[in-house]
Amino acid sequence: MSRTLKHVIQYSPLIPKNLGPQFASHNTVDALKASIRKHPDPILSELPLFLKKEAHFDVPVYTTWGACEDVRVLEKFRATEYQVDNLFVVDEHDSRLLEVGGLKLRLFGLGGAVVMHKLFDNGEGRTTIAGGQGTMWTTVLQMGELIETALTTFDRSETRIFISHMSPGREGLLAQLALALRVYPLPFSLNKVI
Repeated sequence: MSRTLKHVIQYSPLIPKNLGPQFASHNTVDALKASIRKHPDPILSELPLFLKKEAHFDVPVYTTWGACEDVRVLEKFRATEYQVDNLFVVDEHDSRLLEVGGLKLRLFGLGGAVVMHKLFDNGEGRTTIAGGQGTMWTTVLQMGELIETALTTFDRSETRIFISHMSPGREGLLAQLALALRVYPLPFSLNKVI
């Protein structure tokens, strides 16, 4: 867990550059967590600000999760326990249909990293979302559910887009999945605000 936490801190855009070495110097997870709690501003996540409606998105944002997330938080979004205005998490469970300028766009999503030895491991997830200890991955179960979602929503009048954390151009399994879904792959790094 300390390695994952240090990784999140290392790449957090919320931490001022001059404070990075201060957080990295802690030897134990407890010391690191205590130092984070003392900081007056959010440094790991702005989610609490969005949940309290102190921050907001001006336009709709459609996304999926990455490789360093909290599975419990994502399950709360899926169960609608957490709701953020204009934020839509697209995953294997359902798709999103957008109508933009007379064009119908159907969004499909699959979050997490593709880790071959974890394809059948749900981790700490209580639903089909797989992950644990601050990391997220995808499973064969999620891929199967995504294919089922795509089959039940097929409409030739729609343009289908696949949003994923990992690039289908680099991950052959996702490229094959994109073909089965009849979609245009869109890696997470290229997500557009629609």
